[in-house]
Amino acid sequence: MEAFCPLLSQSNVEDLMKEYHVPGLSIGFVKDGKVTSSAYGVLNRHTQQTCTPSTLFDIASCSKSLTAACIAILVEDDNYPEITWTTPLSKLLPEDFVMPTEEATENVTVEDMLCHRTGMARHDLSYVGINGEQPDTPRSVTRSLRYLPMAAPEKTKYMLYSNAMYTIATHLIEVKTNLSFSDFLTRKLLIPLGMTSTYVQPSSAKAAGQDGRIAYGHTFDKSTETWTIFLPLETPEAQGAGSIITTSLDYTTWISSLLSHLPPLIQSISTALSTPKILLPPEETDNLPPFSSPPLYCLGFETYFYRGYKVVIHDGCVDGFGSSHFFLPGQGFGAAIFGNGDDAFAVTGIIAKQLIDAALKIPGDARIDWAELQRRKSREAEEEYDIEREAQEMREELFDETRSSVEPLALERCLGRYRNPGYGLFVLELKDGELFIDLNDRGFPSSIVLENVQTWIDEGEIETLTVGDKKAEMTKSAFIAHLTPSRGTYKEVLETQFEILRGHDGREEFKMGIRLENDLVEGELIWFTREQS
Repeated sequence: MEAFCPLLSQSNVEDLMKEYHVPGLSIGFVKDGKVTSSAYGVLNRHTQQTCTPSTLFDIASCSKSLTAACIAILVEDDNYPEITWTTPLSKLLPEDFVMPTEEATENVTVEDMLCHRTGMARHDLSYVGINGEQPDTPRSVTRSLRYLPMAAPEKTKYMLYSNAMYTIATHLIEVKTNLSFSDFLTRKLLIPLGMTSTYVQPSSAKAAGQDGRIAYGHTFDKSTETWTIFLPLETPEAQGAGSIITTSLDYTTWISSLLSHLPPLIQSISTALSTPKILLPPEETDNLPPFSSPPLYCLGFETYFYRGYKVVIHDGCVDGFGSSHFFLPGQGFGAAIFGNGDDAFAVTGIIAKQLIDAALKIPGDARIDWAELQRRKSREAEEEYDIEREAQEMREELFDETRSSVEPLALERCLGRYRNPGYGLFVLELKDGELFIDLNDRGFPSSIVLENVQTWIDEGEIETLTVGDKKAEMTKSAFIAHLTPSRGTYKEVLETQFEILRGHDGREEFKMGIRLENDLVEGELIWFTREQS
């Protein structure tokens, strides 16, 4: 273990934490069956409580490997012969699993669900959290699929990441076993492996009396140099995709079990989880790290080759937290690294690569300076991310001088309750003189402020909407939706359009379309219809 000591020194780790504004970090790693752990900083900046290897973190998408393993256990279980990797989900969940197309409904399989091969876009803002009037459940998330547009036909494109599919996996588990996902996970994996500090949802950790061990999430606003501190969210609508609260020590046990094929993680299960299934999108394989192959998605993990050695890995990132867990099957080595800052993913990524170099005994003069490489990458990302520039570019793109422009819409005219069958209710209000949508009821809490760019009469549609001598009119208005997360700092600008149809009978119908999903065909919006008052 001496080879890893310089990398885990206080100076190396805490310098990185300071650079990326990460208050606390916990690391566990295993080498040839021997587990080592260390921790740095604090789990809460306000209380200054020390972070330890037993500190509980929200690990976000690192949860997916456990979900995939639970499905693999069912596939291997003779009591569930109907569940195979190639079974269409519509045969297992006939009333619930309906995709937008008949072909996708019939063809999407259990394996497709876990390797993001369904063609379904993310639609992360469609899921209603516990603060909503009607919070989503794994079953309601499954049943919403039929109303959500796909980004591509199933099995025909690069990986299209979908958190919902992992929540649907937990619904499948619950339907077939008559157990809650938490109970199934605990009985089939956590207890057999001795993982006594892993919980589904923060509430489970609190119910076990572990409140004082839970790390708080932290976001740092560089423009104001201020911190926002908060507890992990309760997210039943994201069960299976995230929602695991655990320690680096427990997750190192998980990694060690995958390496050693300890029951119930028999060889076939470990192999299934780490076998590549689909390429990642080209934009995610540009500028690959040195000596690294393009990554491929497996089941709950990605895999790539570094200097000829196979690495199996999955990261997690959610407001206030960043995490990574990985293993090298041929080297008996793996690690779990968790942090409680928005940019913790940068620190976990650097340390993961440093540990891999040490495990492979790469000579010092041949090692990459991963910290400097990440530093350059972060600078480039900051330079590229200019929200004001993006907004101005969108204003110029949306404004069309050839249109018959009219006076901007009166904001009061647009107010109301807008519905989409997949996304549910968006309430358009007036706040501080601006059109405002409060999305704090969502699994990813946020808000939208709408900015009008141009309003015009669509002359091309007037004739088709006219009945006899009674004219109809179609007014359209281009807006920019300024999307701001309630906890994080990464803002977005989204193309938005209103359509107001004034019928020949004088009645008006309002529709609002927002580009809430970037994976969809360019220009495709999610359309909401205003409820009649």
